[in-house]
Amino acid sequence: MTQIEGLVPGELPASGNILRLFFTPGHRSVYDQVYQAATTESDETKQRNLQVLGFLILFAPRLDSEALAEIVSAVRSTASEDLHVLGKVYLDCFIRPFYNFRGPRTPFSPDHPSRPSFNARVQQIKATLTEAPKNHSDAKDKALVRDGYRCVVTRLIDPNCMSFFDAKQIDTFGTGTTRCAHIVPDSTVFGMHEELNKKYLASILAVFDRFGIKIDTLNRDKMHSLENVMTLALQIYDTFDKLELWLEATDNEHEYIVKAINENDFLLRTTVHGPIKLTSSDPNVPLPNPQFLEFHAAACKIAHLSGVAEHIENVLRDYERIGVLAEDGGSMAVLEQALFQAGSV
Repeated sequence: MTQIEGLVPGELPASGNILRLFFTPGHRSVYDQVYQAATTESDETKQRNLQVLGFLILFAPRLDSEALAEIVSAVRSTASEDLHVLGKVYLDCFIRPFYNFRGPRTPFSPDHPSRPSFNARVQQIKATLTEAPKNHSDAKDKALVRDGYRCVVTRLIDPNCMSFFDAKQIDTFGTGTTRCAHIVPDSTVFGMHEELNKKYLASILAVFDRFGIKIDTLNRDKMHSLENVMTLALQIYDTFDKLELWLEATDNEHEYIVKAINENDFLLRTTVHGPIKLTSSDPNVPLPNPQFLEFHAAACKIAHLSGVAEHIENVLRDYERIGVLAEDGGSMAVLEQALFQAGSV
């Protein structure tokens, strides 16, 4: 069983065993309040929600952010018997938005018949690179150019862009299909069934706003901002979307340590050797937002330590097994409703 920060999934540790994770006595006291509620709760769903709350207290974004202060205040103002409800709010409105359960996107394909020639398309992208992307397709193309035509983690070169590299570089880094990954997935916020969308979206944005991510940075078309996307190799795109891979910041600007639930992932073991540095081909083009990546990293840790990630996967497998997910996506609302009813999101 993969441990995260030395902790075992499914178990809230006693605070005396994890003193390194607390910033202040008040921080520890609210955790103890949640820990006590979780250890005496017999209902599986409520216990899972309490574990989400407990691990969120431990892994909320850094001390100088607004998130931890907001969580501490919310716990203190909530009765012990209602803490599981607070946990579910954060599960629905913080963990859930980072989990992308929609199928994979199409890769970058500049030679598609409906597009101009490859070189012409690249020149078009470069000419408008500093402009905000208008949609997913635009974000995908611009992110690939910004990221140097390759995966930001593995450095695999997109096969459509081999002409920009010499033989030695291609031999050194290798090639692989890439996809555009949203840090906060656009599908889980704006791809929902209309009946669920408006109220739920307002709740998500309210929680993010209280945590320090302002509404106007995530609203509608801004989801496709280059600050919210990056180029990933196909092999790790899905693991990032399913909260199984995250980037943990170092003390150096835009430098990250790659973390994964599967520590033996062959591609990561053979391509990632130490911290990675995110760079832009144009200094005027923004890199992935460190705050978004920090929140994504927190969501990954909390989802797996609380058991939520495994529970979501089980629900998805059940629906796929019985054929509920239609190819045209028409049954997605059924799945969304099931996930909510299951207490998983």
